[in-house]
Amino acid sequence: MSRHQSRKEMIFPRHRSWIENLLKSGEFEKAEPLVRECLRQVPHEIYFLGQLEMSLNGQGKYAEADQVAAHVRQVWKSEYKEQWIANGSPVAEASWARIMISLRDYYVIGTEYFMPHPVGGNPAAKDKTLTLMAEYKVIALPKRKDGVSRIFMLDKAAFEKHYFLEEFSAKAILMVATYGNEKPDIRTLTKVVADYLDKGRTDGPGFYPGRP
Repeated sequence: MSRHQSRKEMIFPRHRSWIENLLKSGEFEKAEPLVRECLRQVPHEIYFLGQLEMSLNGQGKYAEADQVAAHVRQVWKSEYKEQWIANGSPVAEASWARIMISLRDYYVIGTEYFMPHPVGGNPAAKDKTLTLMAEYKVIALPKRKDGVSRIFMLDKAAFEKHYFLEEFSAKAILMVATYGNEKPDIRTLTKVVADYLDKGRTDGPGFYPGRP
């Protein structure tokens, strides 16, 4: 457990539970002041900065949310990155949550990787043009106890002209959407996944590593 993780667990445990419940129930306006109270004690704690961003995005305060995101990237680079690499670059600490949408069956959480994350190919290869790298990950957490989480990633290989939003499972990689060479906004991406799940989509062309 990192220094920052241990601080997160120690600071305002009751507030943490309240904030999480408020975000899940869509009460973003009520969550914001509680998050800011925590951040007054630990202003560079990315866990709470992410919750602030989620509360702002939930209220439609997109300019403020983007300012928080820019701050998170700066804080991670100056205070977290070196220790993260020294710890072996753990995947659990490789991204932060930026937006949450509550559906009937899922909590849909849009996250951003601090550094592009390899999801296909060989990242250690000399020629990395074939390596599939993800910049965003959208996690669908089931509301039912017997439900299964679903993972979506926005990825692109260096030689490709398009970004691809795909669902990754043990059985296949399913295409959800295709974008141009300009990376879509995290809010747009998370909404696309939410709409996809709302329609009950579980089918799609399974493939790897080829592209249509």
